[in-house]
Amino acid sequence: MPGQPGLPNLTAMRGRRKGGAPTPQPRTLQGIAAHADAFLANLAARAYSQPSIEAHRWALRQFSAWTAGRGSDDPALFIRADLKKRLSVHNQGGNISTKTGCPWKLVWYGGFESKTAASDFERYLKTASGKAFARKRLLSS
Repeated sequence: MPGQPGLPNLTAMRGRRKGGAPTPQPRTLQGIAAHADAFLANLAARAYSQPSIEAHRWALRQFSAWTAGRGSDDPALFIRADLKKRLSVHNQGGNISTKTGCPWKLVWYGGFESKTAASDFERYLKTASGKAFARKRLLSS
């Protein structure tokens, strides 16, 4: 329709996820470097600016060097599954970002069928809307 800007973009977006990223194809990634490359490709597909992509690339290189220094290239080793141990580390001040709030107490926990679902939900809870969700739905008693 003439005179309506953005309409061609609307038809170009069909079949894509929110944000303009193409629907991901299932694939098996091995190692942190492969995950980092896939993440950077996803940022490029979602039209992130080049400086933003370069900043992410730098941070991922730093993380990759850190993991290599510990002798691991498996992303699954960096997800903590032992809840009691994780809470103990937080309360002993072992995590810089949670050290100032000690002592911590467990008020809610949830189980997930996959590590991916668990890490996605944890990442969501760290966003502003996730924090609001947690206050309203998980912590209200």
